[in-house]
Amino acid sequence: MTTYQPLNLVACDGEDLKVISAMMQDCIITASDMVFDKSMRLFAIMGNRFCWEVEVEETQQRVRVGVHFTDVRKVAYRDVEFGSDQILSLLAIEFVSQEPPGGILRIIFSGRSEIRLTIDALNMVMQDVTPGWSASSRPQHKDDEPLNEN
Repeated sequence: MTTYQPLNLVACDGEDLKVISAMMQDCIITASDMVFDKSMRLFAIMGNRFCWEVEVEETQQRVRVGVHFTDVRKVAYRDVEFGSDQILSLLAIEFVSQEPPGGILRIIFSGRSEIRLTIDALNMVMQDVTPGWSASSRPQHKDDEPLNEN
């Protein structure tokens, strides 16, 4: 049995990012809980992360999480209403390398929503900031369903 322990993770390369992306999958984020501070070159997100690392379904939990990216030059987005009460469900965070160590960070949400951060280097921190609480359900994905056979 795995019990919840607060996470504090750092990503400095694509392999680190894959781990954080997996931990952030199905994080529920309100658009008003995302901000870009251009003068500090910082993009920050607060959300409610599903604790995938807790293996026992009877103890499924969510936790409030903070994520920040530094060395951000530009933010581009589609179908995101910053400052609103729009609810977004995070699917993945991907890094597309360009001129090393920089590139594009893709923050991909369900539907067509996406945020792209142009970064000079991959510097990301993810930190759980509250104790876990009981989640009412476990996120389900179509690819979790069994395949049909003929």
